[in-house]
Amino acid sequence: MGRTAMKAQEDQSWLWHRRLGHFNFQGLKILHQKKMMTDLPQIQAVEGACEACLQGKQHKKPFPSGTSWRAKVVLELIHTDVCGPMRTPSHEQNRYFILFIDDYSKMTWVYFMREKSEVFKEKYLPKAFWAEAVYTAVYLLNRCPTKEVQNMTPIEAWSGKKPSAKQLRVFGSICYVHILTEKRHKLEEKIEKGIFLGYSTQSKGYRIYNLKTKKLIISRDDEFDEDPCGIGMKKK
Repeated sequence: MGRTAMKAQEDQSWLWHRRLGHFNFQGLKILHQKKMMTDLPQIQAVEGACEACLQGKQHKKPFPSGTSWRAKVVLELIHTDVCGPMRTPSHEQNRYFILFIDDYSKMTWVYFMREKSEVFKEKYLPKAFWAEAVYTAVYLLNRCPTKEVQNMTPIEAWSGKKPSAKQLRVFGSICYVHILTEKRHKLEEKIEKGIFLGYSTQSKGYRIYNLKTKKLIISRDDEFDEDPCGIGMKKK
C-alpha cells in the first residue's frame, strides 16, 4: 500500500475514533469485525497519542455491588446515579444529571435537572454545553461494545436493532445549516454557521447551536467540517 493510501486510511481511523467519542481502536475493530454496527468502515489501529484522550479520558467505574448476580432480562435491575451540582449551569440552566443503566443490556439513559430533588478538552467549547456533551457521550456509549454484553451493543441488546454509523459526526464540529426559504427573507443568507452538539431524541436530526441566533436548533440539512484544526470555538 502506498504512503498516500496509508495516510488516508489512518486519517479515516482517527476520524471514526473521534466520531465515536474517542472510543479505543480495539473496540472500533470489534464493532466492525463482529458487524455490531452498520455502515462502519474497516478501522485500522494507528500509532500516536490523541491529545484529547490523554487530557480528558477516564475509565468508567463500575457500580459497586456485593454480589455477582446479573439480571436475566431487560428492566429486571436498574442502576442509577446522580451527578452534580456542576459549577457552571448548562445552556438550559441545569446543574445535575441522573443516569439510569439497565443491568442486562447496559442501555443507558441520562436526564438533566436544575435541582437535586471530556470532549471539552479538544473543542474548547463553552462550559455551559456540558449537558450536551454528557448526552452525546451516553448516546455513543449505547452504541459501543461492552465486556458484559457479548457480540452486540447495548442499544441492540435493548431494542433488537443494530445501530448505524451513517449519521455519526464529531462532537463540536463546525457545521453549516441550510435555512428554509419560508424562514428567511430573499436577501438573507441561505446557510448559517453552527456547532454540532449531538443528536435529536425526537427525530433523525442533529442538535445545532446557531452561532448567529445563539439558540439550539434541530436540523437535518447540514454540512460538517470535521477537520480537527478548525473545530469548535477555540480560545483566543
